[in-house]
Amino acid sequence: MENASKALIIAGAILLSILLISLGILVYNNAKGTISDANLDSEEAQAFNTKISQYCGSSKNATEMNGLIDAITASNGAQKNLASSEQHYITVVVNSSCANYTTKTGTITVDASSTNIEYPSFVAGYSFTATYTTDASGYINQVTIK
Repeated sequence: MENASKALIIAGAILLSILLISLGILVYNNAKGTISDANLDSEEAQAFNTKISQYCGSSKNATEMNGLIDAITASNGAQKNLASSEQHYITVVVNSSCANYTTKTGTITVDASSTNIEYPSFVAGYSFTATYTTDASGYINQVTIK
């Protein structure tokens, strides 16, 4: 009888050990998935930003600025098909000191969420500087052209 009692205690301890190991594996897999999602978000932001950031910098010509506007136009157009939580629109700001684009209206701001968007077109023979800012998620949300 004493041996049977010890056998039941050992069997219970083994079952409890298996339960704890299984719980540890479950916690590990959940934490691993969360870390992978965070890395994926960072990679998505980098891929999104690369399309725009390649045109940013100083001493850019009109062709590069028009390429930047085309990239922003394509990016903003693609956002309309995404869920609102996944949308990352880019606003374009052209400073008044840069009145050498075809609209010739001084400072303009193109808010990507508005309808009937008319983006500027830049004139050759000038040098431009394009900078950008990012949102809390790391996505470019505004490009300023001077």
